[in-house]
Amino acid sequence: MAIYLLAVALMLTYDLGPQTKAKGLIGNVAISLMVAAVIGYGASTVGSISALVAWIALVVFFTNLAREIIKDCQDMLADEGERRTLPMKIGQDNSRMIAYVMIMAGLVCLYIPYWKGPFTLNQLLYQTPAILVLITLNGPLYKGEDAVVGMRIRIAMLLGVLGFVLTQML
Repeated sequence: MAIYLLAVALMLTYDLGPQTKAKGLIGNVAISLMVAAVIGYGASTVGSISALVAWIALVVFFTNLAREIIKDCQDMLADEGERRTLPMKIGQDNSRMIAYVMIMAGLVCLYIPYWKGPFTLNQLLYQTPAILVLITLNGPLYKGEDAVVGMRIRIAMLLGVLGFVLTQML
């Protein structure tokens, strides 16, 4: 119930009330929390909230936050006058660096269930495609290829979910 209420509050504040959507980074965090809450909500419906669920939700949060920041870089001209985004405040290059740090934080969170359990280190092999997509984003980020980076983050998130599913099944 708490996860559901958090998600509803975040959705309402995104467009209504304080309108976090217009506030840039706060809106990005709100969206990323909502996306991560899907993992927690799904796990809670089957009664399996655990440390593993928390780590997966953190992976989703950080990678989605990176994607939101990159989307703001990509949409900077369209957002002008309507939103005050992170790239508008600190510049696109600095925003891209922050996005890369978020990607690295997501990778750390991805690794922990394989290092500390419940999974084994050799099962990390199932995450290799997602990891490779994420660690190769430095070049496109440096070049300012925001559309490419945004799409690759989405692909990596899908591959990461598949990697967790394979880890559970095999």
